[in-house]
Amino acid sequence: MNPRWYQTAANDAAWHYLATQPGNPLVVLPTGAGKSLVIAMLAKQVIVLQHRKELIVQNAEKIRILLPEIPVGIYSAGLNSKQTQQPILCAGIQSVYRQAAQIGERSLIIIDEAHLVSSSDETMYGQFISDVIELNPAARVVGLTATPFRTGEGPICGRKKLFQRICFEAFTGDLIKEGFLCEITNKPSDQVIDTSSAKLRGGEFVESDLQRIFGGDDTVLEACREIVDKCHDRKSILVFSSGILHAENVADRLRTLTGEDVGVVTGDSFPMERATALKRFRDGDLRWLVSIDCLTTGFDAPCIDAIAILRATLSPGLFAQMVGRGLSGSRFRKQHRAPWKSGRSGIWTGQKPETRIHRAGRKERTRARMPELQTGCFRKRAGMPGMRVPVSRQASGESRH
Repeated sequence: MNPRWYQTAANDAAWHYLATQPGNPLVVLPTGAGKSLVIAMLAKQVIVLQHRKELIVQNAEKIRILLPEIPVGIYSAGLNSKQTQQPILCAGIQSVYRQAAQIGERSLIIIDEAHLVSSSDETMYGQFISDVIELNPAARVVGLTATPFRTGEGPICGRKKLFQRICFEAFTGDLIKEGFLCEITNKPSDQVIDTSSAKLRGGEFVESDLQRIFGGDDTVLEACREIVDKCHDRKSILVFSSGILHAENVADRLRTLTGEDVGVVTGDSFPMERATALKRFRDGDLRWLVSIDCLTTGFDAPCIDAIAILRATLSPGLFAQMVGRGLSGSRFRKQHRAPWKSGRSGIWTGQKPETRIHRAGRKERTRARMPELQTGCFRKRAGMPGMRVPVSRQASGESRH
């Protein structure tokens, strides 16, 4: 497996920072750019932290391919494995955060999806890192993320934060131009949904309010009809819903409208059911997959050629992660190009995402510090001229399916 130029550059930049500067560096790569391979290049007597078991398996596989001579262990209750003696250890933070003494001294901690790390020392990440540094005061941390900021906190890099500086960053538009990522385009959706009644908690819409607003029978039916119509030539469609009940309702409607099998993956899914649905979707045996937040990070399926976002969000990071599920795949993965027709395709999000929207007759919503990111349906195609992918739209009381 040959790393791409920016993966090699990211690895070199991280080691140069560790060798020449104090503190902890952050590597920023777009979703779909291949952070797992960078982790494999960095991995030497390290522990790699992830928040989901799919990421643990994915990163361990990449490390074993790149470093076949070095044993790689897995510490995850969800994967029924608690190995500790291997030089490289891929671990779930929920399983390992109290087990630093059992794992032993490590010189480097790599955190995948580093934007999930809060600035508080009392979190699972904070406790584990403190315990590792107590065992080895020289231990360092490298983070990787596509979105180097947190809703309500802003940038995750700073003098008094876990990560002090971004040592390397690759940009989505540049990687699209070079053919490493797929183009994503947009066009308006048909429905406009009023989100002004949704309450906020922690800088984000309350889930129960979103399910009430987006989960009405008529709303779901019209949204599903539009998705089915506009995705008639798509082979692998990923649908993000606003909650578990909404996801099940959407899946039922899609089954009725298409007569096809529709997979559902939520936090309530049984492990075997979840694994089976994801495998079928990646293998092309399942055309439709409906989910919620649990597939916004760490889910790699290059087959995806349409994304429907049936929810609103105030988080630019969450929106970018959802859209990013469709970026993976490029001229280097020719086996996936056939379904991506050269005709018009798009992200159905209403007006241009950079446009500031105001509702007629009412003031712009002021409670939200971050821009509201609109719902829609996203389709990708390969081989097009590069263009930066828009990821945000200013808050309003309206949202489009």
